[in-house]
Amino acid sequence: MQSFVGTPYYMAPEVAHGREFNEKADLWSLGIILFELIAGRVPFKGTSHLEILNMISLGKYSLPEGIQISQWCRNMIISLIMTDVEVRINFKDFAEHPFTKLSPDEYAKFIDKSSKKILSKQQQQQKQDEHQALE
Repeated sequence: MQSFVGTPYYMAPEVAHGREFNEKADLWSLGIILFELIAGRVPFKGTSHLEILNMISLGKYSLPEGIQISQWCRNMIISLIMTDVEVRINFKDFAEHPFTKLSPDEYAKFIDKSSKKILSKQQQQQKQDEHQALE
């Protein structure tokens, strides 16, 4: 398959470079969404589409300071946001991964803890922005 549509933040490297791609490109996008749900931002940022695509190609990212996640969640994100499509997790392994086997209560605890940290950081940033605007 070869086509180029979508927001660059969620594009797998093979899609961004116009190479052939398969269902693993969707798993990459899922990894970006999972990262964003946990961190409150996408893993690859830039001021232009080209810069974002370059960051995606490098594949270097990290969670914001203070965000703590389980080893299974970390492993899932790493397995999904893998620049080498041959190494990236497939749908069968995704479905069998321990992170996907968590109960809804375990997810709720996890998401609640992360969202409180993100909200706190956003509130701190908003206060700093308001303070700078008053100066």
